[in-house]
Amino acid sequence: MLAADGINWLAYDQSDILVKPGSALDFSAFIELGPAGKHGMAIINAQGQLAFTHQPDKPQRFFGCAFPMFEFDYTTDEQIAQLAQQIQMAGYNVVRPHWLDLYLMDHAPADFVFNPLHIKRFDRFTWELKKRGIYLIIDGVSNSTMYTALTQRFGGKQRNKMSKLRQYYDPEIQEHWKKGVKILLEHVNPHSGLAMKDDPQVLYIAARNEPGVNFQLAVKGKRALPFLEAGIKPLFIQWLKKRYVTLDNLNKAWKNEAQSYATFQDIAWPERHTQNADTADVHRFITELEQQTYIWMSDWLRHVGVKYPIVDYNNGQSFQCAMTRMVMPMVDIHGYYDHAKGWGLSAKIKGNSLVETGAALATRLSSVRQWGSPLMVTEWGMPYFNPWRYESGLVMGSYASLQNWQMMMQHALPVRLTIKQGPRMFRVGDDPTLKAGERMAALLFGRGDVQKARGVIGVHVDDAVSTSLGWTRTLSNDIVQLGLVSQLGMVLPKGSAMRAPVKPDLLLTPSQGTMVVAGLGAGAETFHEVTGESPVFQYAMNYLKQRSIVSSDNDTDVRKGIFQSDTGELTIKPKSKYFAVDTPMCQGATLPQAGMSAILRDVTLRNQGVPVAILLASLDSKPINQSQRMLLIISTDSSATDAQFFNQGKQVKHYGRLPALIQPATVRLKLRHANASRLRVWALRANGSRARELKNVRLLETGQWQLDIAVDALKNEATPYFEIQIQSASHYTRRQ
Repeated sequence: MLAADGINWLAYDQSDILVKPGSALDFSAFIELGPAGKHGMAIINAQGQLAFTHQPDKPQRFFGCAFPMFEFDYTTDEQIAQLAQQIQMAGYNVVRPHWLDLYLMDHAPADFVFNPLHIKRFDRFTWELKKRGIYLIIDGVSNSTMYTALTQRFGGKQRNKMSKLRQYYDPEIQEHWKKGVKILLEHVNPHSGLAMKDDPQVLYIAARNEPGVNFQLAVKGKRALPFLEAGIKPLFIQWLKKRYVTLDNLNKAWKNEAQSYATFQDIAWPERHTQNADTADVHRFITELEQQTYIWMSDWLRHVGVKYPIVDYNNGQSFQCAMTRMVMPMVDIHGYYDHAKGWGLSAKIKGNSLVETGAALATRLSSVRQWGSPLMVTEWGMPYFNPWRYESGLVMGSYASLQNWQMMMQHALPVRLTIKQGPRMFRVGDDPTLKAGERMAALLFGRGDVQKARGVIGVHVDDAVSTSLGWTRTLSNDIVQLGLVSQLGMVLPKGSAMRAPVKPDLLLTPSQGTMVVAGLGAGAETFHEVTGESPVFQYAMNYLKQRSIVSSDNDTDVRKGIFQSDTGELTIKPKSKYFAVDTPMCQGATLPQAGMSAILRDVTLRNQGVPVAILLASLDSKPINQSQRMLLIISTDSSATDAQFFNQGKQVKHYGRLPALIQPATVRLKLRHANASRLRVWALRANGSRARELKNVRLLETGQWQLDIAVDALKNEATPYFEIQIQSASHYTRRQ
């Protein structure tokens, strides 16, 4: 069992986590003052970016707070207003009220009738958010119970109705969905006087959360098979009859890759992970079925009066998923690194480093972008209890900004009013490590301190590519790694819905494995095949350097395992688990071993203890070398008192209790600054107030300030957060 022993683990005081206005942890200045919606309704502009009707040429960026509503236990107007204020002070400008249908139907008086107390509280919550300039994204339905009155919070046995799968073929479920979302969207918030369908506070609506035929079949397993046989497979047989007319045509097309069939009714559901003709056909069928389902749902929502963008299908990164999304105005996507297998006790993880993968989560999510439309990442995570999750906020925030995502939202619950339990999976606000990382991401992505990449790389994807490589496959790693250097995304066939014209600097067409046909420049007509002797990544780098998109002194060297962004601001060395961000306003690194250092433009960071992620950020809109006020975040692994793990820490036995525990970091910083001044440093409480001033600061002969921090010396004031203020010598003398 883990305990605060003063050496390996320190207790972290979370008794007061309400951020103090004006403190170093108050990020409210990062977002525009309200009300949300003052610039008009959200639109996809002519450049394929999310914008507002009154500012159509100004693309928007959203840093989001995922709030599962089954955790919404705030009952008074004062509590709800306080929660909205804390969300604002965390730097969030959009909230996703996840599981909203569950919350509204929990102990509701009847089907399609909201729990009166819950809808009242939700109305107050969204109104308090709106006043503060915070937007919403809405799931039409999140749970298979849809808008059925529930006696158990999660629906109990009613969750086994498989509504998301049945919605593809069952008229009763389709009508149930229509009626439920209509009631939700026509509900008028008494504070704003607006129905949700008319409220510009809503950025867009996802018709359903995590649908998809393949996804539902995979997740539900054997429970899905009766519904597959009863509803999906008959539609597939009809589709085959229409496509091939006769069995002879079908058998010839499938070329004995599957058995020859005597009747259409004898046809078995094809295996979904081969490259055979029958597999390609089942994915073509699934794609058409999912597209048709999106179209009738979108038509219905427009009929109800929805004016903002409509999406579906926020899961899946395969070619088949890409083809389904062709008819949607944007890509809304979810993805995790080391998502636990199982829930609760005995949940298992792999426990590996994200940096060691080359930030694969960030590049994989970026690779599903479809050029000419926005990319919105509304669920991502590297959940507790992965010991490397201290990397996640620094890495994901940096690459999300490099790739110019328009929304980034870690799942879930990053804001709390009180902490009632130790760290848990998908409870960011309870987890000192993930909370620190989320604050890093707020600076890097939310405030936009990392530049977007200069280069634009397109990967052509269509039916032929999907068939050649396999419909359930994703882009090869050789291509996806290009997202560490330049912006990456798919180019869909001409005629794809609502895609603005985009001319990539380099266009790749996957052929076999990592072989591609490469277009030499945007719109160029000269193509050649990149073979195994000329790897895709190196070919692309050479070409981008020829066009001066990547500078000649860029440090990228795939043989040495070094990847640097074309802006020069991000560098990752997967083999050594080293990542660094180096911008005028934010400088930091992951340093997994004692003795490792990062030499950045204004600061040198050295780890002298346990694995850490460190970020130094200016707080006064000036570059670090001129800033008078800075925030230093030092993140390590965290856990809970009495937590127990087995299988080398990869399986949880007991989650433990409060207080939370943090590993004590030992780091040295050397800061180069423009003016002669006095540097003062304070350890901060969880609420951002100053706990104590640190005295181990000295001016070196080189003119640098050296700061040594040993968190274990702080004892009961151990913290990941430090405020640095630089005052003139005269000011310091007056103060003395």
